Amino acid sequence: MRASQDNAVVLHVLLVRYTGRPEDADPHVAGHVAFLERHHAGGTFLLSGQTVPASVGGVILATGSRERIEQVAAGDPFVTAGVATYEIVTVTPGRFHEDLADLLTVAEAGAEPFRVRANEPVPVRNTYQSWFPCVTPVAA
Repeated sequence: MRASQDNAVVLHVLLVRYTGRPEDADPHVAGHVAFLERHHAGGTFLLSGQTVPASVGGVILATGSRERIEQVAAGDPFVTAGVATYEIVTVTPGRFHEDLADLLTVAEAGAEPFRVRANEPVPVRNTYQSWFPCVTPVAA
């Protein structure tokens, strides 16, 4: 599916890279996890996970203005402790699978906003349930 520039959501791929040994980040993991949960709950982070191999760092998929994402990344406890850096790659989706249309396009006026809450199901179209049975639609 081709995306319209008028209603495409701007996405940011955040590449989190350790500045030294991965174990140097260990004392900051709890703060980093709380940071991830806070920004998932606020709807800024759509996906996060460790790279394979884990020694490289992590990847986060985020939405919002580039300026806002840069501010958020600067507040990561890994960054403030100097154990990781972020590289931010901004993407305006040009094409995507039709099942992602609700996620990757701006809702029409009056529509319910997209929200993701930590430890709650992600609001998605029912078609995802065949792919991801653990994901269920929720009311905003």
